[in-house]
Amino acid sequence: MALVAPGYDYSAVLTSAKEWIARCLVGDGSMFFGRTLWTAENFQALHVHYVLRLDTGEGSFLAKLHAQLDDAPRDAKLLMAEIYWAMQLFPNNSLPETKVAQIQQIASWADETIELDCRWLEKDVLAGVGSSGPGYSTHFWRELVFVIRLCQRVKSLGQGERVSIFEHYQALADLLAEETRTDDRQFRHMLRFFAFPERVERMSSNRNRIDVLVAFGVADRRAISGWSDVDLDDALLDLRGRLGEELGTQVLDFYDPPLVSRWKADTHQPNDSEPEVNEDTAANDSSAVHMGSPVNLILFGPPGTGKTRHIEGLKALYSDTLADVDRPDWLRGLVTDMGWLPVFAAALAHLGHPSTARDIAGTELCVAKAAPSQRRPRQVPPPVAIYLQEHASASLQSAPSVTRRAPAIFDRSDDGRWVLVENWRELSPESAALFDAWQQGPQAGAAALRRYRMVTFHPSYGYEDFIEGIRPVEDETGQVAFRLVDGVFKQLCEQAAKNPRHRYAVFIDEINRANLSKVFGELITLIELDKRVTVDGQGGFSGSTVYLPGSQMHFGVPSNVDIYGTMNTADRSIALMDVALRRRFTFREMSPNYDVLGITRDGIDLSRLLKVMNARIQYLLDREHCLGHGYLTSVDAADGLARTFAQQIIPLLQEYFFDDWSKIRLILSSVSGDCPFLGDVTTRATELFPGVTVNDLPAQQTRFRVTDPETWTVEHFVSLYV
Repeated sequence: MALVAPGYDYSAVLTSAKEWIARCLVGDGSMFFGRTLWTAENFQALHVHYVLRLDTGEGSFLAKLHAQLDDAPRDAKLLMAEIYWAMQLFPNNSLPETKVAQIQQIASWADETIELDCRWLEKDVLAGVGSSGPGYSTHFWRELVFVIRLCQRVKSLGQGERVSIFEHYQALADLLAEETRTDDRQFRHMLRFFAFPERVERMSSNRNRIDVLVAFGVADRRAISGWSDVDLDDALLDLRGRLGEELGTQVLDFYDPPLVSRWKADTHQPNDSEPEVNEDTAANDSSAVHMGSPVNLILFGPPGTGKTRHIEGLKALYSDTLADVDRPDWLRGLVTDMGWLPVFAAALAHLGHPSTARDIAGTELCVAKAAPSQRRPRQVPPPVAIYLQEHASASLQSAPSVTRRAPAIFDRSDDGRWVLVENWRELSPESAALFDAWQQGPQAGAAALRRYRMVTFHPSYGYEDFIEGIRPVEDETGQVAFRLVDGVFKQLCEQAAKNPRHRYAVFIDEINRANLSKVFGELITLIELDKRVTVDGQGGFSGSTVYLPGSQMHFGVPSNVDIYGTMNTADRSIALMDVALRRRFTFREMSPNYDVLGITRDGIDLSRLLKVMNARIQYLLDREHCLGHGYLTSVDAADGLARTFAQQIIPLLQEYFFDDWSKIRLILSSVSGDCPFLGDVTTRATELFPGVTVNDLPAQQTRFRVTDPETWTVEHFVSLYV
C-alpha cells in the first residue's frame, strides 16, 4: 500500500490507528476517557453481556446492543464505544458525522459525553480509507464478536508479546490466522492494514485481492483462491513494486487510475462493492464521501521537501498508456487540441477516394472531434463543403462570398466529390502528422495521452490565462486579430466533460504567487466538491454553473477534474491566502524527511546535519523556513556537500536572514562556536580615512565572507552536529 494515494491523505487515519494500537491493544489505556479501559476484565464483561447474549432478531443493531449492555458495568459500555470507534476507522461508506453520533450514543449509555472537538472524532480521522462492502455492515454483529474474542486473546499475552505482535507482520498474521479458522471476518484485513500500511493494501476482503492478481496475470484464479492472507499480501506487494517501476512512480493505488481500469470493469464504485449498510448508517445519504470524489489539494512546506517531485509522481496517474486507453478515448485525445482543418484533411486522406462532405463528417475522427461537451450538446463542425472551399486550390471556382485561406489543400473531382491536392502533406504538415498518427493507432512505446495540464502561477498570471480572455491570434493568412481564447483550465474542463469515465487534473506550481481571487474568478464557487457538474453522453449536465459573459455560455467544473497546487511557505505564508479559497482546499504539509538521508561515503551524517541546521533556523526564524531534504538527497561525499552549501544553502540563508551574516554564522557554527564556512574582515575608519575626523562614523566595521569551499573538510561538516 502506498502510504500516500493519488490525491488522498490517509495520514490522520493511520496516525490514529497507530495510537490506538499502542495505547489500547499493546497497552490497556483509553482513547477518550483517560483511564485504564482495554483490560481483560472489561473484555470478559463484554463477552458475558454481548457475546453470550447475541440477538439476531428484528431491530436496528444499536437498539439491540443497548438492550444487551443495559446491565453491563459502566467501563464495559465505555469500552464498547471505543471498540465501535476503532471498527469505524476503515470504512468510508458513511459520513464522519454519522459515526460520531453513533459513538457518542454508545458512550451516553454510561452517562459519559465525548467532546465534539476531541481529536479522534475529527473528520479526517473518521473519513475512512476504503469501502467495507455490504457484508461488513450486514454482519457487523459477527465482526464485533470477532473483535472481542481477538482482544481477549491479545490481553491474555504479556506486554512484551503484545509489542512483538504489532511490530512483526508475520506474528500478527499468524495470530489472525488462528482466530480466522472459526470466523472469517473482514476486520482482520483492516487490522493488518492499520498495523502495517506499507505492507498491506487497503482492501477489506480477499475478493478484490484475487481480482487484481488475476487481472494483472500474477496467477490463475483457481490457484489463487487457495492462497492465505500472507500469500496474497506478498503477491500484491511484489506487483506494486513492478508497477511502480513500469509507471515511474510509487504513488499508486489499485482503486484509482491508471490501475483500476485494468482490473475493475465498473469503475464507478472504486471499492469492494456497492455501499449497503444497516439501519444505523447514513449510506443512503448521497453526500457520503467516496474515493471517486474530486480532489482539491495543496501541498505546502519549505523548499526542498519534495512537493514538485510528488506532483511529478501523480502525473503518471493521469496519463493513459496503450493498456489503459480504449479507441474512443484515444481518438478524443488525438484531436483535442486540433482545429477542423487537419481533422477534415486526415479524414479525407483516410477515406482514400473522392468523397462527399457527408462521408468526411461521418469518419470516426470527425465524430470524436464533435463529441458532446458542456459548451454545446454536440460540437457540430462548420459546414464541411464551405470550409473545404475556403481551403481549396486556386483552380476550383467558388462562390464570391467564400474567403480563400491558406493552406489550399482541397480540390474537387469531376463528379463534385472532394479530394486532396497532390502536395497536401507539404502544405499542411499538421494534417499529415494527424493522419499518420491516426493510421498508426495507439502503439506500444508511444507517448502517453495526458489527462492533465501543468501551469505555474506568477504575479502577472490572471483570469484570461486560466479561464478565458481576449488574446491576439494569428490566422492562417498571417493576419493578427483579437479573439476570445479559452484558458488552460477551461480547456481541461472541456476535455474532462467529453470523457467522464476518466479523471483529469490541473497541477498548479507556486499557487500562492498569483492573485488567486483574480485568477479563479467565478470558479471560487464552482471548484467546491459539492458544486461540481456531471456530464451525460448527450452533452447534458447537472450541477452548479455560472454564466461566462465572454463566451456567453454556462460553465461548470466537472466532477472528474482534480486540482493540485504546491506552495513554498518560505515565499509566502499559507495564512495570506484568500480565506474563501483556503476552505475549498485540503492542505497537506510536506516537512523535511530526515529518514531518506544517510551517511556519505566519507562519514558525514546528513540526517543529523540537517536536523541541527533546521533546529537553529526554527529558533532564529520559524519552521516555515527550514531546509528540505531535497538539497542533500544527491550528496554522497564532502565535495558534493561543499558545492551544495556554497551554491544553494548559503545563498538561501542570505535570503532568509536578509544578509544578516551574524545569524547565518550562528546557523553554520560548530558545536564549539567556530564557523569554518564564514570568515570576517574588520575595517577601521582611521585606516580608510587617514587624517580625517570621523566622529559620526563607527570606529570599525566587521564584514563576513564565505570562505573558499575547497578548504571545507569532512571534519568541518561533522563539527556542526558533533
